[in-house]
Amino acid sequence: MARFCAFFLYCLLLAVLPVTAQAPGTAEAYAQIRAEETNNSKIMWIIHEVADVYGPRVTGSPNLKAADDWAVKTMASWGLVNTHLEPWTFQPPSAATPVPGWESMELVAEAVAPFHGQLMVKPLAWTPSTKGLVVARSAGVGATARRRVQLLRNRATSAGAEVGSPAAAACGEI
Repeated sequence: MARFCAFFLYCLLLAVLPVTAQAPGTAEAYAQIRAEETNNSKIMWIIHEVADVYGPRVTGSPNLKAADDWAVKTMASWGLVNTHLEPWTFQPPSAATPVPGWESMELVAEAVAPFHGQLMVKPLAWTPSTKGLVVARSAGVGATARRRVQLLRNRATSAGAEVGSPAAAACGEI
């Protein structure tokens, strides 16, 4: 029994010793890392460049190419070696052959009847261009959508907001 207790205490001692040991200079290294991130961090500048300067970067777009080139140049300026882009050809599922890229240059949508007004729309990525002006009838709004719009309208009106235009209201539209 005494042997077992001695062995148990020995194992316990071996398990506890590494916990109390600390690598020399660890606290100093952590302090240097904290000081570097506090005083010399470039994270906000990087986020600004990528998000504000280069903006949305749809695959294959000119914005993506510019952001890629900026990243390679910036990392090389930091002293990283062998910074380069891997060769890659993009071919979206809708294209029969590889495409050079896609960029939304301009998209305007306006309602012309029963009232005139600009619609807020955004294109889906990789939608092809139209061959000029497109005029089409609007799609019908189902009963479920009408009920949801009416609920939203009631909530906004009860909160004191003005909803819709007089022309739309006169035509029975939302």
